[in-house]
Amino acid sequence: MSNYIVNGGNRLCGSVRIKAAKNAVLPMLAASVLTDEKVVLHDCPNIGDVHGMLEILEFFNSATEFVDGRIAVDNSSMTNVNIPDKLGSKLRSSIFLLGSVLSRFGKAHFCYPGGCKIGKRPVDIHLDA
Repeated sequence: MSNYIVNGGNRLCGSVRIKAAKNAVLPMLAASVLTDEKVVLHDCPNIGDVHGMLEILEFFNSATEFVDGRIAVDNSSMTNVNIPDKLGSKLRSSIFLLGSVLSRFGKAHFCYPGGCKIGKRPVDIHLDA
């Protein structure tokens, strides 16, 4: 890890562009299910979990595009409310879709979410909601 040593008396200025974190992008993609309008997210990380969530949305008949950190999602043609086990079990955050799909369609069918095994990670708050 780098260190910055700053000796007083000099003004600091500048800017830094911060990319969105996976833990911010995935809930926003799940929330996009709630609208028929096109949703665009910027500065998204190009990682497997993000692509996994987009794959689930595409299974729902959503149109998705991921180019240079920009994600565009159009859920206006979304029809499916069932996440197949092969998609849901790959991604812990697939559970984020439960509330959005249930709100929009009044029903949902989900498997237990997958992802890494790093200890207890209950889904009870999603089920309670």
